This record gives sequence, C-alpha cells and structure tokens, in this order.
Amino acid sequence: MIYYVYCYYDKENTPIYVGKGKGDRAEKHLTKSSNLALKDFIESGEEVSYKILDRFESANDALIFEFDLISLYGRKNIDLNGTLFNKSAGFEHFNLDPDWNEEEIKNYIRSLDLRK
Repeated sequence: MIYYVYCYYDKENTPIYVGKGKGDRAEKHLTKSSNLALKDFIESGEEVSYKILDRFESANDALIFEFDLISLYGRKNIDLNGTLFNKSAGFEHFNLDPDWNEEEIKNYIRSLDLRK
C-alpha cells in the first residue's frame, strides 16, 4: 500500500493533527511543517507521538479517510471543541462547489486521478 493517513497526538493522547502521505511524510512533517500552529506546538517541547492509522492503494481513498477524521475531530479555532491544528479540512486544494454536501465531496474525490 502506497498511501497512508497518520495522526499526531499530544501527551494526553488527544489528536492534534491528521495528514495523509507516502514514504516518510509522517516523520518529516514533525520537523518540516508549514503549519505554524503545529510547528510552534512541536518546537515548544511538548511531547508529540504519531501513528499510521490506515494504508491505502489509492490517494483518493486516503484523502477521503483524512477528510473523515478531520471532520470527526474538528479543527482548533474553527470547529466547536476541535482538537486539530489542521489548517484545512483536507480537500480545500480542489475546486469544489461550495454547495456540495459531504457525500458529493467524497464522490468527486473518488473520481479524481491522484496518482501523481
């Protein structure tokens, strides 16, 4: 399986970031993140652990799982009681119709060729 979805946790085992990747993305993101809130948290010396949550053959399936987890945990300062430092919901870099519901978003993602 090429793609995976990973989660970073704080010392209380609370999810603080969800991402998708391949190769060593989960490890590299701990030291080379463009997400300033996550970077500040890590650089503050707070304990952070991570876990690969699932592996996928398709980037589309990984993106959908990432989207589902971000929706489940919520984003800090955006969603009520959100715990994640994620800046996006996992799909903002696609040109989506703002009126689409969650199922329409997932169907669109499934139709894309994300093998790049």
